Amino acid sequence: MSQHGDVQGAGRGRNDLVDPSVIAQFVGIVEPGGEVSLSVVLGTVVFSLLVVFATTAWWMLH
Repeated sequence: MSQHGDVQGAGRGRNDLVDPSVIAQFVGIVEPGGEVSLSVVLGTVVFSLLVVFATTAWWMLH
């Protein structure tokens, strides 16, 4: 069976906003169950906060 057929079969019976075949065109087949470590999550949160604070400081000074 082709990739396209597998993706269509996986989405039947679900109420997804975007059809799985459309997602597969852009990012390929996404398998559930991938885990992200706590350090990646915390690093992303810290980076996001730094961007927000730096943007705010820049905006206040200009």
